[in-house]
Amino acid sequence: MSSPTQYLGKTSKDWSGLLKDSDPVVRRLAAYALGEIGPDAKEDARELRSALTDPSEFVAVWAAAALARVDPSRPDAVAKLIEATGSKMYFVRSLAAWHLGRLGREHPGVPACLPTVERLLEDADPSVRTEAALALERLTGKKHHTWTPLC
Repeated sequence: MSSPTQYLGKTSKDWSGLLKDSDPVVRRLAAYALGEIGPDAKEDARELRSALTDPSEFVAVWAAAALARVDPSRPDAVAKLIEATGSKMYFVRSLAAWHLGRLGREHPGVPACLPTVERLLEDADPSVRTEAALALERLTGKKHHTWTPLC
């Protein structure tokens, strides 16, 4: 039997336990670490699915992004990222767009997310529009401009 995959000296089990920490920054780091471990953390996918309902929206977004990398076949990961594009907080919308772009063209959830990411090109916040344009470029190979000329 091979030894468990680690990230920063902790196993995926160590990280999945931290998804319940009282500090949202620790929970976000745990989700990130599991995403970095990737498919080798598939045994911890249940804990990541539970983190999709984290009371901190940005932790839930990181958990969704990690779940999309750990178990790409799970539609709930991309669905959570799409849902987060409607957040009242611009930085959560921007983060969701960034994560959707990181999925890459080959991810099975990409077709479902494209219309939502395209709508973000019209977002009131410039960081959201920029992340949406970058995500679309990465997912479709086409450049999208998000700025309006001043004159």
